[in-house]
Amino acid sequence: MPTFLDDALGEDKRKAAKRREADPADPGNAQEPDWDSIGKPPRPAGRRVGRPKGPERVPITVRILPQTNSLLTKAVEELEMNPQSIVEEALMAYFKRNKIQLDPADGEPSNAA
Repeated sequence: MPTFLDDALGEDKRKAAKRREADPADPGNAQEPDWDSIGKPPRPAGRRVGRPKGPERVPITVRILPQTNSLLTKAVEELEMNPQSIVEEALMAYFKRNKIQLDPADGEPSNAA
């Protein structure tokens, strides 16, 4: 005759088996997708491309006008660049045009006008 402990262990085993059967994350007999045949999905409208991995960057926060944001989004779509690259190129052009460069002695900005 089974004891209370035997009944409890048996019930735990039945519950565990039931959970394994109902696990939606279990791939079962699913096959690995053919990753080589899967094309790059189209980018949803209104979403920008993220910046690529690259050199260390300093996070800053700026607020731009809605019109400027719309132009940036359009530039991202038309130039197929990411916002990070566009903003960095625009800032570098601005610095060059205004002759703003780093002082080699201390790394501080200087105006070479």
